[in-house]
Amino acid sequence: MRTMIINPLCGHTCDENDGLWYIYPYWQQIYDYVKNKIGTQNTLYFEKEQAVKDVIWTAHDTFKPDVVIATGHGNYWVYTGYKLNTIYITDMREQGFKKEWAHDKTFLVLSCRTAKELGKYFINPFTLGAKYYLGWDEDYVILVVKGRRKGSHWYETPDLLFLKPIEEAFEKVGAGEWSAEQAYEYIRRKYEEHLNNPEIPDDCKKWIEWDLKHMKLLKREELKFKYVIKAYIPKRDGTFDEVVLAQGEDWYVYPYEYAYDITIPEKDEYVDEGDGKIKVIVELVNAKGRGEAEVKVKFKREKVPPEKEYEVKVTIELPKEGQVLKYGKTYLCEFKVEIKEKS
Repeated sequence: MRTMIINPLCGHTCDENDGLWYIYPYWQQIYDYVKNKIGTQNTLYFEKEQAVKDVIWTAHDTFKPDVVIATGHGNYWVYTGYKLNTIYITDMREQGFKKEWAHDKTFLVLSCRTAKELGKYFINPFTLGAKYYLGWDEDYVILVVKGRRKGSHWYETPDLLFLKPIEEAFEKVGAGEWSAEQAYEYIRRKYEEHLNNPEIPDDCKKWIEWDLKHMKLLKREELKFKYVIKAYIPKRDGTFDEVVLAQGEDWYVYPYEYAYDITIPEKDEYVDEGDGKIKVIVELVNAKGRGEAEVKVKFKREKVPPEKEYEVKVTIELPKEGQVLKYGKTYLCEFKVEIKEKS
């Protein structure tokens, strides 16, 4: 597997006045953990001025990451990187973002509001078809001591309460050890532990509860369909024989192309050559929806070369004409065969 990590540091500013400054060391730790687990050749890390659209999109095309772990400022429909450079947005396919760059991939995004619309755009099987999008559908809030980050205890740097569980969960996914579902459950459990900890002040708990409420794990809807392939074959009496050639169930996955073997039957009642059609009917199994298509075809009986005819002459040698054969006895039967092709 391959993992890409995006850590812009600079949003509105590049210092302690911007929330990304506090997140930055946690994402560095994620990178260190992942590269040690799956190797530098399978880990791509973009920070600061590298965390921009052109670089990230090129990496999607060439590196083809299976997991993307990103932080940055966002809104309902957009995720941004270095100095608010737009990286992902809900019309990016029209801008050249290829569907296969996201299809069946996992996106873990610590960014305000993006799970509301952008995340849904990612997992929609008709737009990008990502497998998972873990993010937040409203503002993500952390409490900090200005100018301090990632200390040894939350008394010193309360950002630990918010960001450490995310770091620990995201790095496990990036290393291929956990699924996005496991990461989501881990963060949820840690936040709930904080809420039940009497030592943590209420003004901290208020925002921990807020962030927990707005954390969303979006999963691509798995659509299943049943199909029937039919042939309508012309008969000598002017009607058509409706024949089921193949049928079954399958999952709807990119690139949405399916192939099934069909064998055209042969019957004496069919015309030697005539017009007919092949029809495919598809109906969703776990959702509402139905579609069908047909194509006009010609049916033709394959001409079989005429069989050669032979004269076969048989002459009995033994027993002789009029010979007496007794019940219960065994006799040798000899005969002669002569075969020649008819002219």
